[in-house]
Amino acid sequence: MKQPGTFSILLSSGISSRTNRHSLPLARIKKIMKFGEDVKMIFGEAPVIIYKACELFIEELIVRSWMVTLKNKRRTLHKKDITTAVKAIDIFDFLMGMVSETEGHLSVIESYDPMTFETLH
Repeated sequence: MKQPGTFSILLSSGISSRTNRHSLPLARIKKIMKFGEDVKMIFGEAPVIIYKACELFIEELIVRSWMVTLKNKRRTLHKKDITTAVKAIDIFDFLMGMVSETEGHLSVIESYDPMTFETLH
């Protein structure tokens, strides 16, 4: 008897138990994947893997941004917190062109040390 794979478990329990009406639509992910000219068919579990990767990416970005918010002794997440997190963490370098430079912001970036924070998940 074939045992369920990791991705089958994600599909059956991981995603359905954690999502709500704000989850990423799998049909939309599949449609985006088909934008590639070389893509003819997509295996059924591929959109699930992309979904999970997007979910983890968003979660990591928000957790890092929230840590900046807490460090600044606030309870409201601002765009500048996301910008600070993006600029302070190497894995978000690909987003550098999307975040704007704001005046008075560099002192926060220089004092923020991502290694002093533990991830919340």
